Amino acid sequence: VPASAGAAVTEHGSLNETLTEAIMNYSNRIAIHDAHVSVTYAELATRVAALASVLTARGIGIEDRVAVRIGRSVEGVVAFWAIARVGAVYVPVDPNHPRERAQFVVHDSAAVLGLCTAGNELGEVEWLNIENVVAEGSSNDRTASTAPHQAAYVIYTSGSTGTPKGVVVTHDGISALVQQIRRSYDLDARSRVCHLASPGFDTALVEMLAAATAGAAVVIAPTSSYGGSELSDVVAQQAITHLLITPSVLATMEPAALVGVGTIIIGGEAAPQDTVDRWSTGRRLLNAYGPTETTCSVTMTAPLRPGSTDGIGRAMVGAVIHLLDRTLRPVPSGAVGEIYIETSGIARGYLGRTGDTSARFVANPFSSNGIRMFRSGDRARRREDGTLEFLGRIDDQIKIRGNRVELGEVDAALRAHPEVVSASSALRRSDTGDLRIDGYVVAARAGHVLDTEAIRRDLAQRLPTHMVPSTLSVLDEIPLTINRKVDRGALPAPDPTTSPACERSEPSGATEETVAAAFARVLGRDGVDCTASFFDLGGDSLAATRVVASVRAETSADIGVRDLAGAPSVQALAACIDERRLVERQDNSRPECGMSEGVVAIPLAPQQRHIDRSARLPLYNLPFTVTISGEFHAVAAAQALTDLIDRHSTLRTRYPDVDGVPVQVVEPDSAGVAPNLDVHHFEDAAVT
Repeated sequence: VPASAGAAVTEHGSLNETLTEAIMNYSNRIAIHDAHVSVTYAELATRVAALASVLTARGIGIEDRVAVRIGRSVEGVVAFWAIARVGAVYVPVDPNHPRERAQFVVHDSAAVLGLCTAGNELGEVEWLNIENVVAEGSSNDRTASTAPHQAAYVIYTSGSTGTPKGVVVTHDGISALVQQIRRSYDLDARSRVCHLASPGFDTALVEMLAAATAGAAVVIAPTSSYGGSELSDVVAQQAITHLLITPSVLATMEPAALVGVGTIIIGGEAAPQDTVDRWSTGRRLLNAYGPTETTCSVTMTAPLRPGSTDGIGRAMVGAVIHLLDRTLRPVPSGAVGEIYIETSGIARGYLGRTGDTSARFVANPFSSNGIRMFRSGDRARRREDGTLEFLGRIDDQIKIRGNRVELGEVDAALRAHPEVVSASSALRRSDTGDLRIDGYVVAARAGHVLDTEAIRRDLAQRLPTHMVPSTLSVLDEIPLTINRKVDRGALPAPDPTTSPACERSEPSGATEETVAAAFARVLGRDGVDCTASFFDLGGDSLAATRVVASVRAETSADIGVRDLAGAPSVQALAACIDERRLVERQDNSRPECGMSEGVVAIPLAPQQRHIDRSARLPLYNLPFTVTISGEFHAVAAAQALTDLIDRHSTLRTRYPDVDGVPVQVVEPDSAGVAPNLDVHHFEDAAVT
């Protein structure tokens, strides 16, 4: 008897069929929205068809792997669906990952083509700038017939041997996932799903798929919105209704700021009880669990409530969860066993790694049909109510902000440094509650003083940010067990008084003292070097949101994570804050931006320039008609529009080209911009 069994799969379809259904039923609904543009499902269909025709013209078809190095954007969504349309395999390459790691993914996946935006080309294969090639395509593409057993995408996860490994996921699991989404997510065509996950993380695919199942909109979060007030502002301003997020990022925001969010799905890491208690009131909070190797998720809770202890819930549609001992025998209810997953969404295996595949994808002793199970390496037990309680790992694999990390890969990267002879790493929770990796190294030459800051910078060139240790300690030797294996439990806690810099620059002035205190508090140190980069000191994007929140609370400075990224040291960020305060004081005596009257030509802001470029394309000309019931008073309508334009300077703004450069000019009144209501073709009796 399995520990938990989900409902049977009753709906069958592929990625492309899901989008096609949305296009047929919701053509005029918004499919994608970002800060610059909204795209309807009909427009998305046009773009996807155009890119698919370009892919087909280059010979891309069934099971050809296409690398996509595009950040969260309209272009990224179009690329995902276009690859599915031609039956090819989507291989996301996070543009924020180090170039060396990105090149490894392209090479290891044997991608035959790459899609990117400007500046993200890598070599290895032909790269097409998606912003250019979509215009070359046509709507006369062919939709490939995709079989369930064919590969849909390849996601790279951390590997214990020191290199990442690609998980080949097939279309088999899409049907079950879509059925579960429709059952649990409470979506409809009015919903707005936040596209928050990073490319290369399978949650990003779920966000796009979830919206398409209901004809809902995918709302793209800016790449600078990592968490905290910056992310909650975006969620509130964009009227997000559905959020898929890790508990650690969710914890950086306040529930009162997200009152419009009706459904939150947390996953990727264990959810602390205090996070569940804070966020489960006034909304549907669900906890999902599942490895990449089983098509995203295989268990889910019912909506959680304060005090809920539902763990990871029950098996989802198409999934069966077994809790087994070392001999593959079921453990009694209440006993701890390893999670083995039997699901229609089980991956094909690890790309080019038959040994790893055979070790993790094992024969199912409870079936005579050759069905495989995935050995997860996670431990759990079945409670009396039938829900499953997650109890951690049986090996050295960990989760950092939802990203799977094999500590063995971190160890290997540390040992690869020429000045290091041996190394190890450990997972710890900081004083602020964040999970972090602490690194430990032994110098290759006795008595040699290692520059730990330089070693961390070297790691940052080869590992994703979430895998770079937050601290790096130098030891005389790495502790070993009696069996000569690394004893991670014996690794000492880092000394918070130790600075990675040889000499510490102390804060000067009130602003620097405030910023330095925030750095130290978030990083778990007694003090920091005021000239050192926050990220070189062990900070990451999530920790940055905590620094920004702390500094904003104490100084009332209007800063964000982007400011910290651009001014990463205490001295630089403090100078940025002081300069901004000075500008704000000076601006108090100036007219508001954009209020210049007459013929003054004001340069366009970056977002305005983007909109201007888009507006020149025929795709963005959206004609529409309005049916008016009853008698139409043309003179009164024209006067009402004129009064409205006179009242708002934005409506009196023209955007002419000056020397070939678009600018904005605010007219003093409506005379130069008032609309011309042409009613001559109406019958006289209908117009006054």
